[in-house]
Order: sequence, then C-alpha cells, then structure tokens
Amino acid sequence: MDDYLTKPIALKDLEEKLQLWAEEAREAVEQASEELGLGDELDRSMENYPTLDVGVLKKLVGDKRELILRLLGTYQESLSSGYEKLVDAYESNDWETIHSTAHTLKSSSRSVGALPLGELFASLEEAGGQSNVALVASGMARLAEAVDAVHAELQPWLNDSSHGNSDLQGSPEELTV
Repeated sequence: MDDYLTKPIALKDLEEKLQLWAEEAREAVEQASEELGLGDELDRSMENYPTLDVGVLKKLVGDKRELILRLLGTYQESLSSGYEKLVDAYESNDWETIHSTAHTLKSSSRSVGALPLGELFASLEEAGGQSNVALVASGMARLAEAVDAVHAELQPWLNDSSHGNSDLQGSPEELTV
C-alpha cells in the first residue's frame, strides 16, 4: 500500500480507498492462505464425518417424518440465504455480519447433522468476531463447496421422499409419519 489521502479527506474518497485497500488485502490473504494450506487441520479432523447425518436431527425430534422433512426444508432455505449473506458480508468486510450469520448457521447445521459444515461455520464465527482477515478468507474459500455438498445430500430428502440414503445416516423411508 503505497497510497495516501490528503487533508481535508472527503468521505467518498476515504470509502473508495478503503474498499480498494481491503480488496488488495483480501487477495493477498487468499493467496497466502492457499500457499500455507490454512484450514487443513479442520479438513482432517472432520474427514471421517458424513456431509449430512440426519440421525442427529432424528435424535432431537424423533422419527417424525413430516417434521424432519419440514425442518430439513427450512434449513435448506436458511442455508441458501445465509450463504448469500455471508458472501455479501465478506465482500464488504462486514465482520459483525460474518460473525452473527456464521453463528446462526453453525447451530442449525449442527442440529440437522451437517457437522463438517457446522464446524466450518464455527471457524468463520470466531474469525469474524476477531476480524481475522486470513481465517475468514480461508473459510470463505472452502464454503461454497461445503454448502453445495450439503445441498446435494439434502436433495433425496426434499425432492423425492421415496429415495434416499440407506446407510446409518438414515433415509426418508425410515421415518414414520
């Protein structure tokens, strides 16, 4: 950053410079995060967990098929809107929104059994609360793929209740009405 502003400073000029500098810093952090492999520890610690284990939700609410499907649908909607909110907050360096949105998504992800995604939101919550640019950039770099994976796992549950996973994570057929 070899740039400057002269006094008196117009708020519009200050805002433009801050946005420019923030973008330059974000790009540098993302590049450094990739080079250093930040976030690999979380990836390794969650690699043995399924993307979505609806059994976690079943333990909370029981085998009530309609309720589980309704909760999964609500979760999918909040995940989509929350993800968009996080992307917007990241692009505008809104640390408080990153912190609060990640906190909400952390809890709901864990509740429905999207444990790896919940842990990613936990790291974003902490990083946003600390305004830690490097950790937020690292988490955001992995977020789209993780959200897409959960959406893919939700589809058998939400689109066609006659299909789904038949492993230990449960399936739509195993639920009672």
